[in-house]
Amino acid sequence: MAEDGERMEGVRESVIGIEAKPGDTPIDANGVQGNSLQDVLQDESLVDSGVHFSGVAAYEERVSPKLQALGKAIARFGRLKVVAKQAEQLNRGELSKLLQEISLGTDALREQAGSALGELEVFQIAESEADQVEWTRRFIKECAALGRTVEGEYPQFRIFPVDIKVDLTAETAQMGRSTVRAMHPKALASLVDSAVQKLERERFNGPQFLRAMMRAYEVLRAEMSTQEAVNANRNRPTDVPLRQIHALLALRVGTTANGYPLSQFAFDIYRLRRDMDLVIEGNRVVFLETRKPSLAIILPLPGGQKQILGSVDVVPLGDERNV
Repeated sequence: MAEDGERMEGVRESVIGIEAKPGDTPIDANGVQGNSLQDVLQDESLVDSGVHFSGVAAYEERVSPKLQALGKAIARFGRLKVVAKQAEQLNRGELSKLLQEISLGTDALREQAGSALGELEVFQIAESEADQVEWTRRFIKECAALGRTVEGEYPQFRIFPVDIKVDLTAETAQMGRSTVRAMHPKALASLVDSAVQKLERERFNGPQFLRAMMRAYEVLRAEMSTQEAVNANRNRPTDVPLRQIHALLALRVGTTANGYPLSQFAFDIYRLRRDMDLVIEGNRVVFLETRKPSLAIILPLPGGQKQILGSVDVVPLGDERNV
């Protein structure tokens, strides 16, 4: 019997990675361990008596190790699924051993899960401004590691061309039209990076977009020329604000600015300039910069720089020097 006891202690350690301790709750006649998850959660030795903690660093220190240990225990426990084969084999010795291992392992997993859950219930992602600052710093760092530049400040960011609004209290992040709940800075940075890569892989018809822009430019220039004639002002520049072109394009595709967001328009301009020589029907399309925030469309440049565009003009080939 002593040998059997030693063998079971070894089984407990090998299956779930926790050594058996004196006073462990015994298995009842049905092979079920006595402690329930509720019992575990009420055990003051496993839960920090309601003391709250917050911040990503605290989570990584107190919760992450428990989850990693639990994951390893579950992986080791998975090999016991061979117990189902005993339904047809009836190897009493092997079956008895498997059932005892499962019983001990289940109780230990319950304890580990209860301990992690107890910590989680008294944790907040951000309880103070310092927590927000820490989260933001980590998020920017993780994005940089993926080669992504972050614009903005908490709670609104842009990793071009994806807009993100983070709510650490609600534990959600609005990413474009999607709501995500993976709130670790590294996890969210990875999701954003994947979203940007997906956009970059999408097919883009540059010539079609350029023609659509030029039609919008011509319509808006005609309206502006009429107004200039009324005001007897024929010397005004011929450029058209990009935001006006965006608004017209959104209407022409039968949607609204929300259906064709400004960030998508900016991304289309970025791809157009990247992929094409901006010449159409003997004219060159020229994008002009602005210092007015209300007109600005911001595009990234190599080296983490950015260009602030405000309007577009169309000039005959050879006259670009006059723009």
